[in-house]
Amino acid sequence: MTRIVHYSSERTAMPAEFPCPDDSPRAVHVHRAEPVGDAPPVEPVAIMIDLDQPPAPDNASYVAAARGRFVADAKAIADALYGHLPGGTLDALLAEMLVRRGSQLRVPLASADAS
Repeated sequence: MTRIVHYSSERTAMPAEFPCPDDSPRAVHVHRAEPVGDAPPVEPVAIMIDLDQPPAPDNASYVAAARGRFVADAKAIADALYGHLPGGTLDALLAEMLVRRGSQLRVPLASADAS
């Protein structure tokens, strides 16, 4: 079970509802966004990656359901990150994710044989 915890960069004790100890390699501590104007402080948020995928039968309905789960999970993570991280961190995260997946996005515009 992997747990990635976003908590403030302050190295305080983890709240009881976050079962990962402070020194756990599964806990990631990053800076949270600053409130804008008179907005209240940005609260810590935890992203728990601990749900197992359901068994995969061999049929098209499973593929559609899995696609729906992936989209829902991605939107939930994006909502949590977007509402709690500074804009500069979001930009750097997006760039880092594109670098890591960039090779899968490359599509040649023409084959080497086409002249």
